[in-house]
Amino acid sequence: MEIARLALQAKIDYLESDSKSQSEAYAAMERRMNEAIDKAIECEEKLRREETLRRKLHNQVQELKGNIRVFCRVRPRQSTSEAEETAKISFPDPENAAEIEVEAEI
Repeated sequence: MEIARLALQAKIDYLESDSKSQSEAYAAMERRMNEAIDKAIECEEKLRREETLRRKLHNQVQELKGNIRVFCRVRPRQSTSEAEETAKISFPDPENAAEIEVEAEI
C-alpha cells in the first residue's frame, strides 16, 4: 500500500511539474507572439510612411521631367517664307542679359 501511494505521489509530482513547464512555455510563447505582433504593426506603419514618401518623390520627378520638356521644346518658325531654310533658336543669356540666336540648316 505504501508503494502504491509513493507511486501515485510520484505520478502527481510529475504531472504537476509538467503542467508548470507547460505554463511557462505557454507564457514564453505568448510573450514572443505579442512582440512579433508589435513588430509587425511597427513595420506596417513604417511601410505606409515610406510608400507615401515614394509617391511624393515620384510625383516631383514626373513634374520636373515635364518642366524640362517644356523648357527645352523647340517650335517651328511662324513665318511661311520658303526662301529661308535655316532654323533660328533664341534664348536669353543670363550673364549678359542679351538674346543668343543659333542658326542651323534644316
